[in-house]
Amino acid sequence: GNSVRCASLNQLVYKITDPDAPDLPLLRTLLLTYKTFVTPRELFCKLQQRFDVPTSLSMSASRVQNIQARVYNVMKQWVQTSFMDWDQALCD
Repeated sequence: GNSVRCASLNQLVYKITDPDAPDLPLLRTLLLTYKTFVTPRELFCKLQQRFDVPTSLSMSASRVQNIQARVYNVMKQWVQTSFMDWDQALCD
């Protein structure tokens, strides 16, 4: 199948927020296991970086919006499945 054997955090965030084909099984797995290799704050910062698409990439506005919508969906899933991760330190 299409299993991920190793990837950087950037690669994982890209795969779960891919505007063309987000990897939803990977998202579920990541939300269950991310704390074994990254802190909630680090994951949040990576998602924030992904949401803030650099204008230098010359993407269409619709593509940027699709990426941002994917990031929003990841954040929504994260809050719904692991709301305890969202403590004051993360939200500051």
